[in-house]
Amino acid sequence: MIPLGQLGAKGPSNIWQEFEKTYPPAEDHRALWNAYVSPDSSKLRTYVVIMKGGVPAERAAFYISWGDYDYRGTTIDGEKVSTRRGSVYTFLKAGDVMAVSDINHIGRTIYMKLLSPEVYIPENRASDKRHSRVTTAIVFKLPKDIHKADDAGKAMELLGEWFRPFKSFDEAKSFGGTL
Repeated sequence: MIPLGQLGAKGPSNIWQEFEKTYPPAEDHRALWNAYVSPDSSKLRTYVVIMKGGVPAERAAFYISWGDYDYRGTTIDGEKVSTRRGSVYTFLKAGDVMAVSDINHIGRTIYMKLLSPEVYIPENRASDKRHSRVTTAIVFKLPKDIHKADDAGKAMELLGEWFRPFKSFDEAKSFGGTL
């Protein structure tokens, strides 16, 4: 599987350059794809704090041991959040911390894969026997006027309303605890 960031998509230069600078993805390593392997914190470059709750997330598959992550596709278009069919494992809350595992863009759509840096225990599933990290694959649709104007500042402001970036896990966790 080719990570999204290596597809080489073209797009608005100002928005994409600012997005890459603000949300640099993790260095690719097996832990981004399989729950059996713990993430290497030295390879995680950006953490985000979820600013608005209700973002769907999935856990890794479990058979005999932990398997591959299912990055749950989640589309954010304005204030509307939608996901694919089927039951959702959990919904992220405001203040949750996630690591950026991959980014990409096509046209006015920004893609960002997020992985929880720690095992995530949802409040409504605390009694479950097994917990893993959770993942989500964000499809963020920029408004047409912002995309056409190539307004990087406004685009990052809109993303920041959902995902506040931090360079360290401790800073992100500290900020997330205030929400």
